[in-house]
Amino acid sequence: MLHPTFFRRGLLSLALLLAYTAGMASEPPGDLAASDTSVSDEDRQHWSYQPVRRPAVPAVRKKSWV
Repeated sequence: MLHPTFFRRGLLSLALLLAYTAGMASEPPGDLAASDTSVSDEDRQHWSYQPVRRPAVPAVRKKSWV
């Protein structure tokens, strides 16, 4: 059986989560939509925007190990 403080902490966490989400819902949505989400040419140079490529298989130096 679980300890009673476990339930109190769980209920407190749930209450905090609900209070946080209720506060976020009351914010005007215009502030979030106003952010610039365009990707510039400089941004596209970042490694995460590069196409995925299979790396070359390295040469085996000590074939006795394979």
